[in-house]
Amino acid sequence: MIIIDPHPFVFKQVKAMLKELCDKPKYEKVIVVLGYNVMPCSESLKLKEKHPGYKLVVYNLEQLYVGSPWVNSNTRAWFYRADEIWDYNMENIKFFSDTLGYRASYHPIKWVESLKTIEKVNPEDMLYDVLFYGEETPRRNKLIGSMRFAHREWAIITATGVTGPALDYLIAHSKIILNIHAFPQYQCQEIVRMFYPLINGKCIVSEPSKNDNYAGDSVVYSSYDNMIETVKGLLADGKWINVASEASDRFRRHTTKQ
Repeated sequence: MIIIDPHPFVFKQVKAMLKELCDKPKYEKVIVVLGYNVMPCSESLKLKEKHPGYKLVVYNLEQLYVGSPWVNSNTRAWFYRADEIWDYNMENIKFFSDTLGYRASYHPIKWVESLKTIEKVNPEDMLYDVLFYGEETPRRNKLIGSMRFAHREWAIITATGVTGPALDYLIAHSKIILNIHAFPQYQCQEIVRMFYPLINGKCIVSEPSKNDNYAGDSVVYSSYDNMIETVKGLLADGKWINVASEASDRFRRHTTKQ
């Protein structure tokens, strides 16, 4: 398998997952493109010319919906030229079929041993109570701002555009990681972001999703309006430690069933 990834760190974990799960003869002549949405569609033709006889696969890792910035003439050209489209999310697969007219196959995000790479930090050595990393949106900023105002004693950190070893450090030294939907009208589970810290035994508090649950019982679910209270309860008496200690095994068992 040849994996094409234009980002040095953004999809590093997905790349590692594919290498472990797809180390099989049937994937020997397959090119999997990650981050296709930021690459010109002309690259698809170049890949086919460079690797004749290989199957070109687009692995979509974005959330797709009407009005999504990732549904445009460039990405549609990628879909058209791909021999196969893979997706991690059943809602996306339905969108591909019903709205875009393409068949996408389900390739879920899974637990893999090779991603247990984040440093283990003793609870008493944690630097941050709460971490959120990812794109800032008004909805996310409002909740985090309210959390900071209500609990000035908590060490809350946000990280946008942070990747690689710097992000690993923040994850390792944070008690609780938040997963907040970017927009109220589209609420698919952000498992592509969550699976790496879950594999490494971190406590994640996540909003529930409308029609999907790819993390099973490995995360703590909380509504948007109740998330501050949920975090408060986990920080009290170190309850987050028990959640973190079981997260990796729970996620492994859940993804084994998929």
